[in-house]
Amino acid sequence: MFSKSGQRILVVGDGNFSFAASLVSLYNGDGTNITATSYDAKEVLHEKYSDAKTHIKTLKNSGAKVHFEVDGTRLGAFQGVDPPY
Repeated sequence: MFSKSGQRILVVGDGNFSFAASLVSLYNGDGTNITATSYDAKEVLHEKYSDAKTHIKTLKNSGAKVHFEVDGTRLGAFQGVDPPY
């Protein structure tokens, strides 16, 4: 494994959430320490990426946190992403 036990992982700007979903797979289905974000609104994301809904479901079922409309250049202003990561 590439991270320490209990380490939190923040994925910023994960277009269709496929990268974050692959991390869940790497962690044997446990996404409790993963927070994934997208710059796009949920509706826009579904229009852009036909597979986004599947990845989001995988993340939520694993216990991962999923956030939309997050500007990676302004993470400090976003309530759902709490440091440290």
